[in-house]
Amino acid sequence: FFLFYYGLLIVGLTMGKFHGIQKLAISTMVLGTVVFLLSAQIPTSRNVVFDLGKTEAFFISFSDGSKCLINTGRHFPNNQAYWIIRSFLMARAVHKLDGIILTDLNAVHAGGLRTILDYVRTNRIFMASGSDNSDKMKKYVAFRRKFKAIQEGDRIQFGSNPDIYIEILTVSKNRITSLFINDRNQKVLYVLSADS
Repeated sequence: FFLFYYGLLIVGLTMGKFHGIQKLAISTMVLGTVVFLLSAQIPTSRNVVFDLGKTEAFFISFSDGSKCLINTGRHFPNNQAYWIIRSFLMARAVHKLDGIILTDLNAVHAGGLRTILDYVRTNRIFMASGSDNSDKMKKYVAFRRKFKAIQEGDRIQFGSNPDIYIEILTVSKNRITSLFINDRNQKVLYVLSADS
């Protein structure tokens, strides 16, 4: 394609005295460029696992444009939520999340929630049922915000397409331990813990 494109560009520039050939060359270049760009496959979804040491954090951009963050990283001592996750979201112009799923309410998984909420609008925040009255809830995410409790078998729908969702597969001791992410033809099994 590029040999063809640049060949026609050279012909178009050097054959200035032949107006018909020049017009044909430019028209062919424009048509070739349009066909090339329209036939390029646009990525449908994107999944990013953050390298945060022992912390699990996972960003999903679904094919319909919905975005979800699983866990928010630590706040103290190195503020992973600010330096890594927030930086990633801002670099990709993500100013709104359709959901945040907290797999456990502790400093490792939910410590950076306030930081993320300071910089990114979020529609819904999910956590395992039974953890909303725990001491961890009061310590790490104790502020006025609506949380939705979820349990095994629950399905979180993103957008209007029924084939775009996250299903909660297992919950153990008020912790979400595995998720099934379905984005039309792309399927991801996300296992956070190999406990029984």
